[in-house]
Order: sequence, then C-alpha cells, then structure tokens
Amino acid sequence: AWLGLLGTEPDLEIAAARSAFEAGDMDAAIAAAVEAEAAWRAAPDVARGRMVSVALLIAAAGLGILLLAQVRHRRPGGWSSGRTP
Repeated sequence: AWLGLLGTEPDLEIAAARSAFEAGDMDAAIAAAVEAEAAWRAAPDVARGRMVSVALLIAAAGLGILLLAQVRHRRPGGWSSGRTP
C-alpha cells in the first residue's frame, strides 16, 4: 500500500484533524479525517494501477529492444552498413 500513498500525506491530515478537534472546529476535523481515510482507502487501487503502468512500460521497452535487435540482425553489416537491401 505504500506505493499507493506516494505523493499523499494522510498523517498530516490526521494531525490537522486533531488540531481542529482540539480547537473545537468539528467541521474542519471531520473534513481532514475524511481526507486521510480517503487516501488510505484508495492506496491499494492506486498502487495496483502504478504497478500495472510500470509493468506495461517495461514490456513496451523490452518489445522495442527486441524489434531493434531484429532489424539490426536482418541488415547485412548491422547498423553501420551503407548498403541498401
């Protein structure tokens, strides 16, 4: 879940909720607590999406490398050949 929490700081929201509660501002306390809860609840889905994105990026890079290797393998003399097929 830590991957899903990157870029968010629910602990700061909890601290804000605590401060607002101690100051007697219930609306602000509830709003900050709800923000923190939303970040924690969304973290698994966000992490899953980020992992899928990274996996697809790695797969695309690997496919690109394989395609470049195929093109290079088919050209006589490799990349440096000035000849045309």
